[in-house]
This record gives sequence, C-alpha cells and structure tokens, in this order.
Amino acid sequence: AWRTDRSPSTISFANSSGPGGVAAAPAPAPAAAHAAPSAAGPPGRGGRPAGGEPPASFVCLKTVEHRPRACLGTIRPPEKTLAEEIILNAVSAATRDPRFRPVTAGELPLLRFTVDVLDAPEAARLEDLDPAEFGVIVEDNTGQRRGLLLPAVDGVETAREQVEIAARKGGLVPGEPHRLFRFRVRRFREAA
Repeated sequence: AWRTDRSPSTISFANSSGPGGVAAAPAPAPAAAHAAPSAAGPPGRGGRPAGGEPPASFVCLKTVEHRPRACLGTIRPPEKTLAEEIILNAVSAATRDPRFRPVTAGELPLLRFTVDVLDAPEAARLEDLDPAEFGVIVEDNTGQRRGLLLPAVDGVETAREQVEIAARKGGLVPGEPHRLFRFRVRRFREAA
C-alpha cells in the first residue's frame, strides 16, 4: 500500500503498481537535473507544463531507521511519461547519487522509497517560502547553476536555511545574486 502526503492534508490509498522491483531495470542515461531553463519562465518548465509534458519527480530512499540512503530527480523530465520518469529516477538514485555508494540487492528489503511529483515551479521571494510546504529552487542569474531542496526535509526549519542549502547544492556562493522558485509536491510513500 502507498500513501500520498500533500500539505496540509494526507490521503491514503492502495496501489499495486508501486516502484517495487525497479532496481532490476537496466541503468538509463544519467538524469538531466541541470538542464538549462527556458528564458520564458521558471527552470525546467517555462511555466506550467505544456500539453502532455510529464511533471518532474524525485525518488528518495531511506533506511528503515529513516536515515537518508539516496535521492535524485529531475527539474526538466527527459522521459515521455511520469512512470518512465519515476523509473529513471529510482534507478539513478539507487546507482548514481554521488553522496552514497550504489544500493545493493541485499539492501532493498531494508529500504523505503518515496516518490515526489513536483508541481510546476513559480517565481518566489524569501518571504513566500515555507520549508514545510514548499520546495525551493535557487538559480544564479545566468540560469547555469541551480540547486533544489524538497519540502519537509528533517532539520530544515526556516526558509533562509532552505535557500542556503539549495544554493550550496547548486554551487552558488553566499551573497551571489540569484532567483528563487518555489513548488509543491505530491509525496507518495510506502505505508508503514
């Protein structure tokens, strides 16, 4: 069974087509998390998704003790469907997250998956952010470097902390001019 969290409410449902078994899929090309944004709007989307463009997604793995094990995703989806996008991100997270060694088959029973489906980002100011409700994208003014932090990250209490972490992830230095974008997610997780 899977459940989805969407601030501020929670919806539970059963789904027999969860991401179980995706680690056995062939490894695709690396996720394109740093694609150049459209000049017309927020990174990765140029505003709201055009007809048929799947939403962006992130797949995160945690141990049964709730310790992070891997998390990767995309801002601009390279795949044609959300299902393909989630599979790509699950395999990439398990095998390519540079912060962790690749996941082994023996670890799979001890891991829990979450899938975040991102709404289209919108321009924001620091005072528009709430790290419990919104994820953030911090982008340099050239659009070449950006960092993303999902919402509701353990230990991130303020918008300023959230922006600082996302900026560091994107390689921006403190005080560097930047643009902010916020987004909501629909979070799907395995039921406890």
